[in-house]
Amino acid sequence: MCGVDSAAAVEYPLPVLPALSCGIYAIDSRKALPSLIAFMKNAFIRALNHVYTISMRLPSGDPNILHFLMYAKSVVELLQVHLDGDRSIFTTCSDGRSLIDALMTLGGILAQWTERHLYFGLSMASQMQNQVEYLAFERISVAISDENLRRMIQGTHLNTLYSTNYSYPPANIEWLTLHPDMSFLLPFVISHHDPSISSYWPPVQEQGIQALPTLLKVHEGCWQFAPFDPLTRLPVVMR
Repeated sequence: MCGVDSAAAVEYPLPVLPALSCGIYAIDSRKALPSLIAFMKNAFIRALNHVYTISMRLPSGDPNILHFLMYAKSVVELLQVHLDGDRSIFTTCSDGRSLIDALMTLGGILAQWTERHLYFGLSMASQMQNQVEYLAFERISVAISDENLRRMIQGTHLNTLYSTNYSYPPANIEWLTLHPDMSFLLPFVISHHDPSISSYWPPVQEQGIQALPTLLKVHEGCWQFAPFDPLTRLPVVMR
């Protein structure tokens, strides 16, 4: 899929957000919250970086091109749900409408020169950075206690495949569960998180781990394009 858009080329790869590498569930939840948010957002940033890089390398006649377009389409659909949730959660530092409009455009033209339509990436990454910084300990510590926030985090329930003891902040979960294809969500989260940064995320129940090989078969052709193997969690070597 050759053809380079100069504006997009300057922006990619998008920088990932900083996050703590320590046992984030053992520290003050108000200090852990920005990292919990950043881990999920970094999964999407890595996904866009990967879509861009692969679209530049994959020959137009490659037999896996349909699998790649399926992967990119599924990433876009999940990202739309995430950004739509951000619009409601981060009302003071979110420009979600313009990003969602860009995603809708991308979703409609994925069969054509994907890399020409990833121009929104830098704006998205910058907005995500602002959202994580907005959750700084100094800000949220005056609004909620560690005990109450920890109770909110631990009391949420995304899916039986995820741990009910450790989870994302409630607002993130509520919106991600709107995504209709949970068979894509769990492998996506695992395969787009760098375990060398933190081995404590994502929290997945044993039931989820056992179900993973079955879930991977639903979108079997997609995971060759993910940055990490969802089973071994080792980096995927691109051809």
